[in-house]
Amino acid sequence: MQASQDINVAGRFSRTQYQFNLQDGDLDELDHWAPILLRALQRVPLLRDVATDQQIAGPAVRLEINRDAASRLGVAT
Repeated sequence: MQASQDINVAGRFSRTQYQFNLQDGDLDELDHWAPILLRALQRVPLLRDVATDQQIAGPAVRLEINRDAASRLGVAT
C-alpha cells in the first residue's frame, strides 16, 4: 500500500516487474502517443500484462519560465 499524493515528484511506483517511462515536454503530444505505444506493446507476443499508469485526467503541473525575468533576478534556468 502507498499513500496517494497530489503530485508525485521523484520515485515511481509500478504494478509490473519492469517499467518503461515515456516522457515528452509537450503534454498533449504525450497524451496522443502514449496510448498508441501501449496498444502496440500489448500486441507483442513476448510481452505479458502490459499496463499503463498514465492518468490523462489526473493532476498535472505546467511550468512556464520567463527566462528574461529569471535572468534579471539572477535565477539560472
